[in-house]
Amino acid sequence: MSLAIVYGVVNMFASLLGTCLVHYIQDRFARKSYITTIVAIGVAISALLSVAKFIYLVADPKDDL
Repeated sequence: MSLAIVYGVVNMFASLLGTCLVHYIQDRFARKSYITTIVAIGVAISALLSVAKFIYLVADPKDDL
């Protein structure tokens, strides 16, 4: 339960920071394509890391988490 509270608080501050960043980018550049690009890069990095972890687990399954 204590980890859930910590994760919740960290997630709340990260969401607040992300929202402020999105509003700053919209006000500063007035183009939504920058925000779309940032989100696309984040999704691509996440996908690449997921594929890398999958390959690592398939290559050496005895080190399973």
